Amino acid sequence: MDRYKEVQEYVNERIKDIDNMKFYEHKVVCIFSLIDAFAQNHCSYHGREKQKHFCDVILAFCDKKKYSY
Repeated sequence: MDRYKEVQEYVNERIKDIDNMKFYEHKVVCIFSLIDAFAQNHCSYHGREKQKHFCDVILAFCDKKKYSY
């Protein structure tokens, strides 16, 4: 559980930084980049499977009530 807390704090800090960005387009690029890094690590995916695993990670871990994008 300590590792979970550590990762949660890391992600929350990155999201705070992204929220403070001025341009919406930059926010979107950064949030996708952050999610993609976790999707790659979580699923160890390659090639054609990228899009499916990316979506799986978003659906599994995104708190839609907390984040508007």
